[in-house]
Amino acid sequence: MTDETKYSLSQFFGFGYYSLLDFENSFLWDDVQIRKFLDSISKAAEYFERTKEYEIVDIGVVKVFSVKYNGVAEIIDGKQRLLIMSLCLSALFAWFENGHGGIEEDAYDLFLYSGDKTRLQLNEPVNSFYYHLLLNGVSVNAPVGSFFSSWLHNVCLIVSEYVESLSLQQIHLVTGIITELTVFQVEYV
Repeated sequence: MTDETKYSLSQFFGFGYYSLLDFENSFLWDDVQIRKFLDSISKAAEYFERTKEYEIVDIGVVKVFSVKYNGVAEIIDGKQRLLIMSLCLSALFAWFENGHGGIEEDAYDLFLYSGDKTRLQLNEPVNSFYYHLLLNGVSVNAPVGSFFSSWLHNVCLIVSEYVESLSLQQIHLVTGIITELTVFQVEYV
C-alpha cells in the first residue's frame, strides 16, 4: 500500500524510530552516486538563490515494513538516502554549533537521536559506530573488518567535504531543504 502523501524528513521522523537491519548484504552507493544525491540538494539551494522560490526535492519512495517490532518500523528501501541525509544533517548541525549561531534545542532529538537511541537503527556493532559518527563526525575510525562501517565512514568524509564547500547562505538553505523540502512517498509492505 503506497501512501500518496509526500513526507518531509521532519514529518517522517515525527512518526518514530526506524530500523535498517541486514544492511551488510545490501547494494551500497558508490562515491559518484552519493555526490549526485548531494548535488540534487545543492541544485534546490541554487534555484532558491536565483529565483527566491523554494523547490521541492522528490527522492521517490521509501518502503517500510508495516508491522512494528518494539515500536520500531523496518525500512526496506530508501536506507541509503535516509542515512546520507542524517549524516549530512549531523555535519550541518556541527557547523552551526561550532561558532555559527547554534541550532534549535530539539534538532538532534527530532532528526538524529534521543539520548543514545538513533532515529535510524542499524545492526550492532554498526549502530554504535553510526551513533558515534552522528556525535563526532569523521574523527571516529571505522571498525576493522566491517565493509558497511567503512562505507558509512566514507559517506561521512564526502558529506563533510560537501558541507565545507557550501557558502553561509547555502548551509542555511541546505539544512532547510533536507529537513523540510526533501520529500518522499511511504510505501507500506
